[in-house]
Amino acid sequence: MEQALLDRTSSRWVPRHSYFFLLLILLLVIVLELLRLGMILRNRTSLGDAGVGLILSAFAYGLRFDLAVACYITLPFVVIGHLPKWGLRHSSTLRRVILVALTVGMVVLIFILLAEYEFVREFQTRYNQLAFEYLDQPKTVVGMVWYNYSVVRYLLLCALLAGGFALALRWIMQRTLIAKGTITERLEPGYEGISMALLIAGLVIGMRGGVQSEPLRWGDAYHSNNDFVNQMSLNGLFALGRSAADRFGHQKSSPWLRHMPLEEARAITRRLVVEPDEALLDSDQRTVLRKDSAVHNSVTLRKGARAPNVVLVLMESFSARFVGACGSRQDRTPEFNRLAAGGVLFDHAFSSGTHTHQGVFSTLLSFPNLPGYEYLMQNMVANQPFLSLPRLLKQRGYQTLFLYNGNLSWDNMEGFFRKQGVDRFIGARDYVKPIQRDRVWGVSDQDVFDRANEEFEAADAKGPFFSLVLTLSNHAPFDLPQPLAFAPTADMGELNKRIDAVRYADWAVGRFMERARAHKYFQNTLFVFVGDHGFHVDPTLTEAHVLYHHVPLVFYSPMLTSTGVIPTPASQLNVMPTVLGLLGINAPQSCWGRNLFSTDFPDDNMVMFKGSGGSGSAQAVAMIRGDKLLVVGSEGTTRLWQYRLNPDPGIVPLTDPASQAMLNSMQRDLHGYVQSAMTELPSHKIERPESLLYPIANTGEGSAKPEQDRGLSAARSGEAQ
Repeated sequence: MEQALLDRTSSRWVPRHSYFFLLLILLLVIVLELLRLGMILRNRTSLGDAGVGLILSAFAYGLRFDLAVACYITLPFVVIGHLPKWGLRHSSTLRRVILVALTVGMVVLIFILLAEYEFVREFQTRYNQLAFEYLDQPKTVVGMVWYNYSVVRYLLLCALLAGGFALALRWIMQRTLIAKGTITERLEPGYEGISMALLIAGLVIGMRGGVQSEPLRWGDAYHSNNDFVNQMSLNGLFALGRSAADRFGHQKSSPWLRHMPLEEARAITRRLVVEPDEALLDSDQRTVLRKDSAVHNSVTLRKGARAPNVVLVLMESFSARFVGACGSRQDRTPEFNRLAAGGVLFDHAFSSGTHTHQGVFSTLLSFPNLPGYEYLMQNMVANQPFLSLPRLLKQRGYQTLFLYNGNLSWDNMEGFFRKQGVDRFIGARDYVKPIQRDRVWGVSDQDVFDRANEEFEAADAKGPFFSLVLTLSNHAPFDLPQPLAFAPTADMGELNKRIDAVRYADWAVGRFMERARAHKYFQNTLFVFVGDHGFHVDPTLTEAHVLYHHVPLVFYSPMLTSTGVIPTPASQLNVMPTVLGLLGINAPQSCWGRNLFSTDFPDDNMVMFKGSGGSGSAQAVAMIRGDKLLVVGSEGTTRLWQYRLNPDPGIVPLTDPASQAMLNSMQRDLHGYVQSAMTELPSHKIERPESLLYPIANTGEGSAKPEQDRGLSAARSGEAQ
């Protein structure tokens, strides 16, 4: 009966293949909604206190994105299906080709969306530019995925969904296109063209998300205060496509560049990071290039016979949520706690981003993680000689080393570090008979630290050295040396393997420091330990996911004049200027963070961070000052919260008049800071201006004298106006 009705309604006025395409769109939307349901079930622990109504809203809002994706998929088949003499009405071969092509294509797309389940579980966000980053190292990524996730189960689920899609598609094709093996309809002249035009017009409207002036955007999914629900309202394929456009496009049109005149933005930035007694260099062209007249610190290093060595340890995924020294009740880090007790700990420290390369960039260069610039270590815009920490120390006769568990080509590490002044590299291939070489990344943390002690002792015999040590064992698939030095974790459910990796990383640090004390270099060395980022732990505090960024930061040395815990907010941007301050180096530098021990600042430190995301305007950017958290969200709105970290993380929205005034002030500061950094970076104005640097003996890096220093008085008087 339904076939007869279809025959009568379509034989004269509407082509049957128009019905086919309409039902195809419906089928695609159903599959995408089912995949959204699976995503929510897989990551249900991230829902927080979301009720049934809010969860259902993710499907309602997501329907627009699913419809847009379905229309994008359908459009080329609509064009092919209406070809004169070769279209669906004429060719049984084309019908078979379309059936096969759609089935194979959906196998790929379903697999991509199933893989997103674990991507969201790890990063609490839909696909973004990070997905493209991983494509650069397919062998490593495949190994990480194979050993860490239920690949076979996902493949079976993919086969089940794709098989169901193929059967449903065949049924639709039989009902709409085939009657006893042939197309029997006869159309009035011109109606097929009109039908195709109307169908394409409808697809374009669907691709735009409806009849509206602006096309569908990321921010259209952000309809609630629950960021996970907002993320679930997106579609992974839509997010992946927009991220591709951002990665391979240009970000000149970023709204972050249009908030205020550039000079006003620069004045704000200088107030935030430049000390009153520091003299600006080339202030017309560069925002924070400066030289300190004298270093005034609340914490110092006792002077030795020669310049202190510097060892900077960037710890993979070392979340403060499990560090007892940072106030956690879920303490899993006894060794780090002992280390912190003998040094200066900042228990309110934050990573600049949610990926290692962002932590490296901010820690070594003191340059912020900016919207729209997700992969600076690989981006050509980073191909400029920053005044990095290893470069500045190398100018002063320091040897420079980098030690890493894995492949030095990952994230363009070796190329990037060589550009920034690192001379000696130790990577995965340089370890002879390691304790363990895991299935994906490389050797274990204890192998790296054992080699570090050997390298440091040899380097110390020649003179002062700087070394970055980047750990890796605390990373999926958490392939740790066996047997473990502790009883395996059994009380954290799905986090058991991850917590074991945190505990192993902690144990390896303790073992490293214990053995380092037996070496001569130890007594004349400044150690800095900081997490490169954390990982997803509940609760998700705002779209900025504060706990993902909360990491420990400790400065440790036998030469420190004082120790203790400092609750002042800090970030990776503060590491470089603080190290320079402890070493008493007041040479020209261009840090976008301030010296944490400086006594010259009249106000509180500020912290700026953001996660890995897509476009410059489609992700949260956060600023912290004291106990206040400002979040500029993906939907473009700005909110102010009072936050607390360990032992009981939480947030309270601030909406009273006084808080509104603070929101306005912090928002202006954040906009000015980001705008000035985003303006200088692509213009290569971060780079080292040879004509402004004082000559350094035996460096071969130029001997030109600096131009006349320009003090801060003019800039600060301009700010007052």
